[in-house]
Amino acid sequence: MFSKLTRWLDTRRRDRALRTYAIDDALWQATLDGLPFLSHLAPADLQRLREMTSLFIAQKEFSTAHDLELTERITVAIAVQACLPALRQSAEFGPLLWPSMARWDAAAMDAALGAVRAPLLAIQSTTRDAQMRRSPLEAGQSTPYLDLIRGSVPGAGIAVVPDTGHFTQIEAADEVNRLIARFLQRC
Repeated sequence: MFSKLTRWLDTRRRDRALRTYAIDDALWQATLDGLPFLSHLAPADLQRLREMTSLFIAQKEFSTAHDLELTERITVAIAVQACLPALRQSAEFGPLLWPSMARWDAAAMDAALGAVRAPLLAIQSTTRDAQMRRSPLEAGQSTPYLDLIRGSVPGAGIAVVPDTGHFTQIEAADEVNRLIARFLQRC
């Protein structure tokens, strides 16, 4: 009896969150357009991702630094990318996502970087080796990605946060905030 009640309450809570934090069609399409690596997903996966994103937004609090306006579009873009790894088990999803991202990089990265007209700051803390194992960067180390940005976007800010894991903004939040603040002061 108790488990039935718990399931019923969970379902009501979920349905209420989906209604309260529903992502309207125009915002969802703008998010998909802005994240081209999602284009390979099937409609059913996109629908599930949309629901997961709404539930994520319902459960999280978002904030920004240095007077950056937190728009719905920014919130949804962050939430989608946070939910994407959970869409499917990583063993199934990773092999699909990585080639799609690599194809986009190969086909569009040069043009995308060439079109940058705003100040750009790239912060990186890890790299991958030939076997796709992630490892922390060391002070003074660069990567092909950072070298590409350096060569394609004159005046781009490049920062390496050494000896940090992949989630730099979480693991080294004070350093990331300091780098962003210093970059914004120069803009």
